[in-house]
Amino acid sequence: MPNADLFKRGIFIRIRNRQTVDIKFNPEDIAQETTAYVEHTHCDEVSSPLPLREASMTAINAVLSALGLRRMSSPSLEAFMQNNNLGESLTIDKQRTTYQDGRIHLDLDKVKDLGTYLEIEQMTDESGNRDLILQEMHRHLKGLSLRHVNVGYNELYWRKHDFNIYLQGKYLLAEDYEQYRAPRLAA
Repeated sequence: MPNADLFKRGIFIRIRNRQTVDIKFNPEDIAQETTAYVEHTHCDEVSSPLPLREASMTAINAVLSALGLRRMSSPSLEAFMQNNNLGESLTIDKQRTTYQDGRIHLDLDKVKDLGTYLEIEQMTDESGNRDLILQEMHRHLKGLSLRHVNVGYNELYWRKHDFNIYLQGKYLLAEDYEQYRAPRLAA
């Protein structure tokens, strides 16, 4: 990941358990200036099982084109990474316990070197009402004493291990945005 270009744009490509490749992004957030405060509550995700197959290339290439990345000419993850000048940047090691209540997924993650987190999410398509989904999630969490963390594990990792890269990312913790970006905008 030379210069953390994808991270700066809020695009995440991950290999999960050596079984799938996921491309995660939010088109609305990508369009925002990096200086804007962006609440990371939504993302689009395209996933494909590994090893890649010809059948998955159409969906992946559509996303790659939309994100300004070079398309895949063959179902090779290695070739895709080389053609886009990408390399492995970090590994998130976690133990996950998953619970489900209707459409809501709750994941209790013990993340090595970062702590324990409760992730709540609901998979939906573009027709899903984000405000109603967020209200439903808040009902599930009511009464719990939790600190809201508005960034993902990538941001938390970089915040701890390379603060300069973290500050260049699309998403910052609210307190870091206030301390490091908001003053520059006011000047």
